[in-house]
Amino acid sequence: MVLILLHNLGVKFNSPTVYLQVLLSDYVKFCENYEYYMKQNLIEITSDSMISEKQKISIGKNSCVKPYSVLYGRDVFIGDNVMIASHVVITNKKHNHKQVEKPMCFAGCIDEQEIVVEDDVLIGANSTLVPGAYISRGVVIGANSVVNTTIPSYAVAVGCPTKVINIDMIRKN
Repeated sequence: MVLILLHNLGVKFNSPTVYLQVLLSDYVKFCENYEYYMKQNLIEITSDSMISEKQKISIGKNSCVKPYSVLYGRDVFIGDNVMIASHVVITNKKHNHKQVEKPMCFAGCIDEQEIVVEDDVLIGANSTLVPGAYISRGVVIGANSVVNTTIPSYAVAVGCPTKVINIDMIRKN
């Protein structure tokens, strides 16, 4: 049933034979015509999360996106075992404010740099990842943070913009 529903919404898989388990809670919004590649096995997208249309978003195995989070943009890559808390926004789009021919509300968006979240990452509630965000393996992003740069492996980073406050040398080794 879930696979039929996903195919009806325009979800595209790398292989015609797909063996995966997808947990969908009530009110999950899958917009039409986006490309969604699931690497393997178990992905949890919980209530009221949104993966926007016409996007290329890759989510690794055992990763979860909690309620009210939004993934929006082209070339967004999320690794395995990633925990994305509630109200997180991940977008690499921004308004084309440099053009002057049209009102800004009709100018559309421009793609920026890709966003990468490597394996074993925790992104705290209400955080935002913007163009150029690169979160390395084992990172913890504190709640209410804005990530706009590269965060090194096993770091704890917080703030707006994020600053590394600690690197977990025990987990790193």
